[in-house]
Amino acid sequence: MPQTYTIEVDEELAVLVGPDAKPFARRAFLDAFTPHPAEWQVKGLFVLACIGSAGEATNALDRLRKLAPNVVDEAYKTRRLEPPILDFLAKEFSTHAPFLGRLILNNELSDDAFHYLVINGTDAVIDTVRRRNMNLLNSPAVIEALFDNQKVRKSTVDRILQILGLEVKITSEEDDPESASRLPEEPDTEEIEEVDPVSGTNRRVRRPIGGMEDDERDSANAAFNPELFRSFLEGREWNFAAELTGEDRGAELSEDERISLFQSVMKMAVSEKIVLAIRGNREARALLIRDSNRLIPLYVLQNARITEDEISQVATSPASSRELISEIARNREWTRSYKVKRSLAVNPKTPLDKSMRFLNTLSYKDVRDIARSKNVPSALAIQAKRLVQRKQDTGKMTDGAGGSRRQPSGRPPREHSWPSSTTRRKN
Repeated sequence: MPQTYTIEVDEELAVLVGPDAKPFARRAFLDAFTPHPAEWQVKGLFVLACIGSAGEATNALDRLRKLAPNVVDEAYKTRRLEPPILDFLAKEFSTHAPFLGRLILNNELSDDAFHYLVINGTDAVIDTVRRRNMNLLNSPAVIEALFDNQKVRKSTVDRILQILGLEVKITSEEDDPESASRLPEEPDTEEIEEVDPVSGTNRRVRRPIGGMEDDERDSANAAFNPELFRSFLEGREWNFAAELTGEDRGAELSEDERISLFQSVMKMAVSEKIVLAIRGNREARALLIRDSNRLIPLYVLQNARITEDEISQVATSPASSRELISEIARNREWTRSYKVKRSLAVNPKTPLDKSMRFLNTLSYKDVRDIARSKNVPSALAIQAKRLVQRKQDTGKMTDGAGGSRRQPSGRPPREHSWPSSTTRRKN
């Protein structure tokens, strides 16, 4: 049996949209010949969408969805919107981060609407949940929904995983430059008068509009129990096949075994894949590095057992995402490897500033190949041609491995380095 809600409206508004309202009054409200307060617009349209005739309901619902975010904000600040209206606004305005940053804290928001925001909301909304309402993360279902959200930033997931007891490298704001700009605004506050419980006198305090009170939020944060979800993760880890966590078997695996492992990995929840990505063996990493969830390959890179050859293969692969390539290019340890730097330099998804820097460290042969390549950005190819020309002009050329070769003059070669400018000696 569906749940019934009562929507309280002012008498003046009831005359326009209530069950006993005249048809011409409802049409006048829908046509909005005169401006109405924000609360009237939201409540009135919602009521008509629920109890109006077929045409009125369709028109009201369409207008309600097209309301400007500032109108919705003003209506919400009245603190007089009932739960079903809040749920509707949560779903229809799921991309308006400032408003949802306040709404997500409202304890009258239903579990269904909250889960919808976790699954479909922007990362700014999700980060609000992480920073201000950690008790809501006690549900494994909510965590799974959050991990499934393709809009969530890795830095947000990093911090949640750390709270849950998993050792991960926290992505910094330097690594994630959009982090600061995409955080939700703090909730608006209002000054209200209340009785001091100690002195009995009146006092004026500031409280968040439409959200939790400060003591409610403190209680919510204190209620968070990381052991609950930590045990959930660890319990699932025991289900991993030994072939995915033990020693690398490589060629020992038969085709049937590989297919079986692939099928078992595809059935895993996102949280299980993250744990396996961090702790799995080469077979697990080979499967997860191609996972469709953008977060999973990033956590494969945090696996302590990943090798230089694997990193180089990822850096070379045209199937690797820009996010994955950028993550490798930022890692100082991996970019000490000549093979990795060469792979990154020729990958068109590598940030151009990084490709340019790696180009200056490559051998003459590799730079010459890049200068001739049609698969690299034109700016990189042009720079490679300039370096080759400078090398030829100065008579300093190296072999394909970076070592030098003796010039026709018979003089011993100098240490490999690219000249900063073209220098010619006049005869």
